[in-house]
Amino acid sequence: LRVPPPPPPVCVRLVVLPPARRLRLVPTPSSVRSGFYDVDLKETLTTSIVRTRTTLSVGDTMVAWMKGVRFEADVREGGGCVVDTDLEVEFGAAAAAPFDGADEGGDGGGGPG
Repeated sequence: LRVPPPPPPVCVRLVVLPPARRLRLVPTPSSVRSGFYDVDLKETLTTSIVRTRTTLSVGDTMVAWMKGVRFEADVREGGGCVVDTDLEVEFGAAAAAPFDGADEGGDGGGGPG
């Protein structure tokens, strides 16, 4: 009979995060294709942050639903505790130009800028 070794110890550390003041969110490519820039999601995403999160960090992805469509935006700047704070949310440009239905070999008008 072989007894498995005990699991490694877990270290838990309390960290006090500063309040988040500003976030820059960038929509995911699938959200751009779903019409991210055609609807006003700022209030919906801000409400989602307040209701579902206590903290946000760079690299987190926020999800909001509007009219049955899922929209996602990645946190690119800012972060911290979002409880009881005035939070300024700004949207950055997506990494790729939105799909407009044109042939993919077009003039590439959505290049970096």
